Amino acid sequence: MSHRRACHPILVALLALPVPAGTQTRPQAKSSPPVFGAGVTIVTLPVFVTDKDGRAVGGLTPSDFEVQDEGKTVPVVGMQEIDAAEPPPAPTSLPARMAFAARRQFLLLFDLSFTSIAGIVRSREAAKRFVTAGLTPGDLAAVATFSVVSGMKLLVGFTSDRAQLEAAIDELGVLNVERKTDPLGLVYDFQLNRPQSVSQEGGRRGDELAEMLRAQAMQLSRAQEDEYRRKVGGLMAAMAQLGRTLDSIDGRKQILYLSAGFEDKSLVGASGDQAIRDGQAVTEGRLWDVQSESRFGDVGVRSQMEAMLRALASSDTVVHTIDVTGLVAGADASVEGDAKTRVGAGREALSQIANGTGGRFYRDTNDLGVAFDQILDATRRYYVLAFEPEAPKGPGKYHKLKVRLKGKGYRVSHRVGYTESSPESSSALRRLEAAEAIAKGLSGGPIATEALALPYRNAQGRISVPVILQVDGRSLLDRGPGASLPLEVFGYAFDASGHVEDMVALVSTLDLSKLEPKLKQTGLLVQASFSLPPGRHSLRFIVRDSGTQRRGLHVVEVEVPPFEASQRLLYPPMFMDDPARWLVVQASSRSGAPVDVPLRVGDDVFAPRIDATLVNGRTDSVCVMTFDGGQTYDAGAQFQIGAQLINSQGTAVRVGKVALARSVAESDGFRRFVLSVTPQDVPPGEYTFKVKLTDPGTGAVSESIQPVRVQ
Repeated sequence: MSHRRACHPILVALLALPVPAGTQTRPQAKSSPPVFGAGVTIVTLPVFVTDKDGRAVGGLTPSDFEVQDEGKTVPVVGMQEIDAAEPPPAPTSLPARMAFAARRQFLLLFDLSFTSIAGIVRSREAAKRFVTAGLTPGDLAAVATFSVVSGMKLLVGFTSDRAQLEAAIDELGVLNVERKTDPLGLVYDFQLNRPQSVSQEGGRRGDELAEMLRAQAMQLSRAQEDEYRRKVGGLMAAMAQLGRTLDSIDGRKQILYLSAGFEDKSLVGASGDQAIRDGQAVTEGRLWDVQSESRFGDVGVRSQMEAMLRALASSDTVVHTIDVTGLVAGADASVEGDAKTRVGAGREALSQIANGTGGRFYRDTNDLGVAFDQILDATRRYYVLAFEPEAPKGPGKYHKLKVRLKGKGYRVSHRVGYTESSPESSSALRRLEAAEAIAKGLSGGPIATEALALPYRNAQGRISVPVILQVDGRSLLDRGPGASLPLEVFGYAFDASGHVEDMVALVSTLDLSKLEPKLKQTGLLVQASFSLPPGRHSLRFIVRDSGTQRRGLHVVEVEVPPFEASQRLLYPPMFMDDPARWLVVQASSRSGAPVDVPLRVGDDVFAPRIDATLVNGRTDSVCVMTFDGGQTYDAGAQFQIGAQLINSQGTAVRVGKVALARSVAESDGFRRFVLSVTPQDVPPGEYTFKVKLTDPGTGAVSESIQPVRVQ
C-alpha cells in the first residue's frame, strides 16, 4: 500500500455531466515551494515583518531574508507568504512542515484568579465575538483557564469549530461538569446542541459563572504576602509549562491573556523607554541581550518571570495581555475579602509579560473588541520560512535563531530559538500533536493508511457515511520488537465551516503473537460510520501506535447527496477482496450511528482494495454500485455497462476481457454490478479504470473512475 495517488472524491453526482467523474480541483498555492526529500531535516520559521508604523509588509522574497542558526548563516530553502484574510493554502500544496506552520493560532487564556469576577464575566462576550465573527476560515483557536485552585486547564485545543470554542468560553470549564469530552481535545462538549443558546442564556449563565468564581476568589487571600507570592509563582510556573507544551505545535501561537494582572512590588523594574527597548529586543530574537536586573526587582520573582518568558518566547509563543479592568471602575465589589484590589494594580505585570514575549499590552478600554481587532489586523500577513540546520546537535538540544532583512528598514518578529525533536514526549504532548495534525488536515506518515468513504442510504431511509480505513500491515509492524501493539484510531468529520460533526474512535491492544501473520499478509481494516447530513464534508483520520508514537494520517473529502429517487448516482468501481484476509475491527461513533457497510452483493460481503492493482492474465472482480431509488423498468430492459483503461496521456487502452458476472437490485435502492476483468497484454504502468453505465429507462450515460496500477 502506498501514497502515490491522491484520493478522489468518493461520490460522483449526475454522471451525464461532460467532465469525468471523480475529477477534483485544488486551490493553488501563492508560490511553488520545493519538495524536500526523505530524511531531510527541515525547520520552519514564521516571520512577521512590519514597517515603522506597525503595518504588515508583503511582497518579500527568500533572498530578502538572512537566517542564522547558532550564529551560522543557513540558506532559506522555502518560503510561503501568508495572508490570513485569504483561504489557507491546501495542505497538499506545501511541504508538510510548512503546511503545519501556515495557519494563525490563537489561545484565549482566561485568568480566573488574578482578575475581577465582573471582568471575567464581561470579557467573555468580547471573546465570543472574536471567535464567531473575527476569526477567518483558516484560523485555529483554543481556550484555556488558569486558577490557583486548579492550575492551567486547556478546555479545547486548537480547532476550527467555532461553536465548541464559544461553548468553552461561555462556561470556562466550571459550569458543565458532565460534558462529553474528546480524547484529542478538538471538541469541548460532544453533546453540544446550542442553537443561539449562548446569546439567549448569556445573562443567566453569567450569573452562574459569577457565583462559581466568587467561591474560588475566596481562596485567593492576600493576608500573607508570602502566600500571595507563592500563588504568583504558581501562575508563572503554569505559563512556563504552557510554553513548553505549545512548543510541540508548529507555527506561531498567539496567547490572548485576559487578566487584571497580579500586584507585587517586587516586579517593579524597567519602565518607559527601557521597557519598550527590552520588549523590542525580545521581539527581534535578542532575549539574551536583555539585562534581567534592569527589568525585574526581587531575585526570586525575577528568576521565575525570566524562566516563563524564555519558555514562551522559545516556543514561538507571543502573549498579548488584555487588561480587563477597563470594564469596571474603582475597587471591584465582586471580589471578596482581601482579594479586593484597586483597579490597575496589576498592569505592570501585564506589561512585563507582553514586552517579554514580543506581544502587545492593551489597557484603558471599555471595549475589548478593539484589542481583539487590532491583534487580528497586526497578525494578518506573515511569512513561513524553511531552512535546513547546518549542524544538528541531537534530540532535545536548543538552537538560537536570528533573522535579518537585507537592506530593509523593517521590524522583524520571530521565535528566538527551537529545540530539536525528541522521540520522548508526554501523553499530553502526544495528544496535542495528534490534534494539530487533524485540525490542520494533513496526510502521510510512516504508517501507510488509505480510506474509502461511501455515502449511503439504507432500506429504512437513514443516511450515513460508512468508512473503510485500510492500514498497511507491514508499515504498522515496522516498530521493533514487542509482543503487543497499543493501537489508537481517531476519525473526525468536519463541515465546510470547520465544525466537528461526528467522531469515531478505537483504542485497542493487538496481540502480535496471534495477529502478526495476518497483518503481514494484508493489514488492518477498520470499519466506521459517520452520521452526516447532505453536503460536503472533510473526513480526517489518524492511526497511531501509542507505544512508539509512529502514526499515519489520511484526509478524504466526500459529498453526501440527498438521495433523491430522480437522481442517479454512480459510485467509483471497487476492486473486490476477501475480508477474511484482513484483520477487521470496528470503531465506535460518538453519534451512536451503527456501522452499516454497504459492501455486499446479495448476501456476499467483500473488502475493497483501495490501492488497486491489476495483473495481466489474472481475473479480478470489480463491484460498481449505482443508486436509483429502487426504480423499476419495463420487462426486458437491460443496463449496458462497460469498462476501459485510460493511460497517463488520456488515451483509451483496451482492457482485455470484461464481462458482467452478476447484477442485483436490492431493497436499499442500490443496484450492484460485478464485472469480471482480465487484463491482456496491457503495458505495465499507472492507469484510470473507467466504467460507463447506460440507464435503460432514460438512455443517460453515467461514468465513474478509479486509479489503478497494471502489472
